Amino acid sequence: MHPQEAQVAGSHNPIPIHPGRSNEPLHSAGPRGATGRSGARIARGIVVLCTLLVMAACGGGDDSPTSVNSAPEILQITLEKLAVAQGEEISISCMAEDPDNDPLTYVWSADVGEFLGDDDVADVDWRAPEAYEGDATITVVVTDGSSESDPRHVTVDVQAESGTLTGTITQTGTSDVLEGVTVAIGQLSAQTSADGTYEIEGIPLGNHDAAAGLAGFVTNTRSIEIKNGPNELNFTLTPEADMGTITGRVTNSRGEPVVGAVCRISSRDLQTETGSDGRYSLGPMPQGPFNLQVTRPGYILFSRSQELSSTEQVLDVALTTAVPGSPTNVVVTRSGTTMTLTWDAPDGDTIDGYHLYWNIDATTTEEVPGGLLGSETTSFTISGTEHHLYRFIVFAIDIEGREGGANGISNAVVLSELSNLVDIPAGQVVMGEWVPGEDAPLTSEHAGNPVSVGAFQIEENEVTNQQFYTFLWEATSSGFASMTSTEVLENGNQLILFGVSKIKLEGNIFKLPEEYQDHPVTGVTWFGAEAYARFYGRRLPTEAEWERAARGSSTTSGTYENSGVGYGTRYPWGNDAPTTTLANYGELIGRTRAVRSLPAGATVHWGAPVYEMAGNVWEWCQDWSGPYTNPHTPPSTGTHRVLRGGSYHDEAQKLATWARFKQDPGVTSVWTGFRCAN
Repeated sequence: MHPQEAQVAGSHNPIPIHPGRSNEPLHSAGPRGATGRSGARIARGIVVLCTLLVMAACGGGDDSPTSVNSAPEILQITLEKLAVAQGEEISISCMAEDPDNDPLTYVWSADVGEFLGDDDVADVDWRAPEAYEGDATITVVVTDGSSESDPRHVTVDVQAESGTLTGTITQTGTSDVLEGVTVAIGQLSAQTSADGTYEIEGIPLGNHDAAAGLAGFVTNTRSIEIKNGPNELNFTLTPEADMGTITGRVTNSRGEPVVGAVCRISSRDLQTETGSDGRYSLGPMPQGPFNLQVTRPGYILFSRSQELSSTEQVLDVALTTAVPGSPTNVVVTRSGTTMTLTWDAPDGDTIDGYHLYWNIDATTTEEVPGGLLGSETTSFTISGTEHHLYRFIVFAIDIEGREGGANGISNAVVLSELSNLVDIPAGQVVMGEWVPGEDAPLTSEHAGNPVSVGAFQIEENEVTNQQFYTFLWEATSSGFASMTSTEVLENGNQLILFGVSKIKLEGNIFKLPEEYQDHPVTGVTWFGAEAYARFYGRRLPTEAEWERAARGSSTTSGTYENSGVGYGTRYPWGNDAPTTTLANYGELIGRTRAVRSLPAGATVHWGAPVYEMAGNVWEWCQDWSGPYTNPHTPPSTGTHRVLRGGSYHDEAQKLATWARFKQDPGVTSVWTGFRCAN
């Protein structure tokens, strides 16, 4: 019988395997160095050739042969490689034949690692274990269902990945190599030979610090990422006699120490920060040219290049402050005539204080009295004058007294208050009714049933020009509303038509003649009235609320179908006909008049007056316009909104507490205004 042979594919050097020893590892016949752990991997495609002698069996003394099943034979096993890294995958193939041509099944097993996919076929993939180093034995048996082959084994060398580090060490500034230098990386080390080279094997993969040291020289430490296989890192060493240190003190323009300044020599990879006394020290470093950079937020970068020519050299640094940045989040709030201004400091710690200015009525800008503040202050409170517009400007000041190049500008506020609210208790009101025996009302004002109204509050007077002027400034400066050169918008809706209002927009400045400050605002769309109310946390009254506030529930005019609910009064002040002392109507003066100027015409129902609910201006309500229903159910959609109360332009009939008017919510006029509820 001829010896069996194992041969590396493409090689002319077969590895003999003797008869009777076919179960030994394939690489046992060759030198270990062929698959060494730190050496090159063996070429791909390892083939095991098996030649087996098939014996024929003859039956007893019978002249005819006896038919028997023959076992399969393994002819060769092919491996992708004999040495693999931890976790690496390789392909393995088995070639077998069956003398009877029976179908074959392959049974693979391994003492470590795992097979990927099917393991009952001729070609399999096997993965080495992650945390294992050493030999892995892989076994295959071939069966035809009745008989099976002898098992065959192959051995794979599982190696941990590692790197080798080599390099040359020379003296700084020369080409002279240095012998006997110790190079250390982790727990491993080596010394340079006469030619200045070194080699360290078996280094774990990853980031490491490598240090090269020799007596009389400054140790040089460098970082490197070790990869599998060869790596190179060269060093230069500087004699200690040729080293020096740079020291100094960092101060500001007033000679005060600058703490925490970063001092850096990038070419030497040296960096430090100044201490509480402003001092720093960098080195030792090779003598020669260098560039020192010093940085600190709030200061201009310091950079200087010069020569290090001694073992210790002093370099003091005077930093120049950068122009302060802009204070941010500058916000002013008001309570009565008291304004509180707050802001956030800009970045950097060279701020020496703040300088405050204010702009009054969008015309003059001047220093705020007492508005020169220390660096620790980020708020300021001051009183202003009622009905004036204020906007604040905040500058940061550096230690040299310079104002910042940018400033922080506050929102605008106008010192005017919202109208007082009058409490209206819960109750019922008959809407749209008229006094029996008198002229019938307009068709939109036909009789309704009693309507229950919950408790609410209503403003004692119509919103004034001054109040809406305040809203325009505060809404646009805070971003609630936007402004163009001709209009103010909120959610795409126009809030006021300046052509029919006493408030005007000139450029980006709102203007209001002083004589109209206390008149009701006009030219406001329903969207403008609703936005004003929402901005200040209020709302528009419903039509039922408005009529209950104006009409009350007095029984002096009779009862409605014995319900016990009175009709209320024809006018807010009672049932007397309008006069010039009670209401502004019928073009008696041809324009609006100041709110609360006709106290005799106020309501008489709630213990506190509610003014101008008849005449002066029509007032927007929350509801869509529609016919009364029974029960009372305001429309949920529509094209027009309800107005109530009549105006200076209307006749007496429109002053009745049940009188109604309607208008497109985006349309307004010189006699359209509003009041808020809560």
